[in-house]
Amino acid sequence: NVEHPAITQYLQSLESQGVISVSYVPVNKEGIVPAQDMIQAIQPNTILVTLMLANNESGALQPIQQVSQYCQTQNILFHTDAAQAV
Repeated sequence: NVEHPAITQYLQSLESQGVISVSYVPVNKEGIVPAQDMIQAIQPNTILVTLMLANNESGALQPIQQVSQYCQTQNILFHTDAAQAV
C-alpha cells in the first residue's frame, strides 16, 4: 500500500469501528497499482475508491484515469490524493 498515512489512518479508524470495510490493492514491482487489479477489487457494495496520483518517494504515477473512468461507469465515488504530484 502506497497511500499517505492521512488517508490510511482515517480508513483504518473507520474500519476498526465497523463503519466500513476496506480492500487494499498492492503495488507491482514498479510501485504501481495496476488498473485492472484496482477494478477487480471493487465489490458490489463499493461506494468509494481512493488512489494517490503520485508517490513522492518512488515517483510512480498511478493509473487514475482508467480507474476513475471505470468508477464513473459504476456510479462509484473516486478520490485521488494529488498533493505529491505538484
